[in-house]
Amino acid sequence: MCGLLTVAVMSSLLNPVGPEPAKVYWRRRIIVILGVLVVLALLWWLISPGGSSAPTAATSSPSPLPTLSASPTPTTSGSASPSISESGLPCADSDIAVSVTTAQQSYPVGGPAEFVMKITNTAAQACVRDVGPAANNFTVTSGGFDVWSSDACTEPGESQEEEIPAGEAFAVKGTWDTTVTANGCGANATPAQAGAYQVEATNGNVTSEGVTFSLS
Repeated sequence: MCGLLTVAVMSSLLNPVGPEPAKVYWRRRIIVILGVLVVLALLWWLISPGGSSAPTAATSSPSPLPTLSASPTPTTSGSASPSISESGLPCADSDIAVSVTTAQQSYPVGGPAEFVMKITNTAAQACVRDVGPAANNFTVTSGGFDVWSSDACTEPGESQEEEIPAGEAFAVKGTWDTTVTANGCGANATPAQAGAYQVEATNGNVTSEGVTFSLS
């Protein structure tokens, strides 16, 4: 009896009977068989020893970041040019104007004769300038010949940096003892004679226009 039932089932599977074409029944059977196989495979994966109900998160060791080393701040050594101070930038030669005036139009022979140099900041902002003896010089000439220089017979002066506000001036006083240093210093310096003279003032590389005065 079981053998006959099995043969009947196999016959109906191999030779489907119905009002629709046989290929329709075959397609349905294939879909059902595939569905059963998928369910069986899923059940086998879940219950097998290698299976797992939840995926495990992969772990990895973090890569070390590159170590950044701080670069040292460069330092500058002192030089003859004006240095930057906390209150302003150095005045370039193009930032200043130099002028000179005489206290009198005429001085007696044997002097002294006094001059005033003005170092004016023509820039739009305050700046620092060396206004000390190291940067300044007064020169007296007569008829185009050198007569006296404030740097000729003195020791090198010191620097004196000052901040000059924009549009303002720093005044420096100079005194000529009315000797002719062009002939030498000390005992070799001869007194200047009566006549017309001209004085110029220099700060750094900037020189004023000459101003005429006389000894009488």
